[in-house]
Amino acid sequence: DFLLLFAAGNSGPWPSTIGSQAAAKNVIAVGAGENHPESYADGGAGRSIHNVVDFSSKGPTLDGLFKPTVVAPGDNIMSADSDALPYSFQCSAGMEGATELLSGTSMATPACAGGAALIRQYFENGYFATGAADPASGMIPSAALVTAVLIHSGSPMAYYSPDTYELLPAPATLPHSSQ
Repeated sequence: DFLLLFAAGNSGPWPSTIGSQAAAKNVIAVGAGENHPESYADGGAGRSIHNVVDFSSKGPTLDGLFKPTVVAPGDNIMSADSDALPYSFQCSAGMEGATELLSGTSMATPACAGGAALIRQYFENGYFATGAADPASGMIPSAALVTAVLIHSGSPMAYYSPDTYELLPAPATLPHSSQ
């Protein structure tokens, strides 16, 4: 079994903007959620960790699939800063600016991939049987099971209207074309 995750793209908030790889049927398309420091304070300029960030691409796809599959923090993510030397393969560690804030669904996708790896380990180590590690109960989960756990561990998120660009509340029923 193989689980593929693709960044949804940064062409939102308009519908049907999912990138071509992320539009595939059996892959996880990862959208970006807000992650501003003020997102963690009540009412911080309308920002919330419960919002899909405005630039995150969304579905439906051309064949009618609801995408993105999941959303992870993808706005203002602290990332390594390149030293700008193409063959050094180094970050600018030990130098001023070793990290920088980056935004995009490509920042959200690695976080989601890490979550998928933890879910897989949860089943392999047998935690699902008793809540404690039990290697004798361990199993290798299918990609479909890992995907299902990722999807069902989420919650509905507010989103930006492509028409008015205002923040709209999370939809009452899912799936919803806004997400």
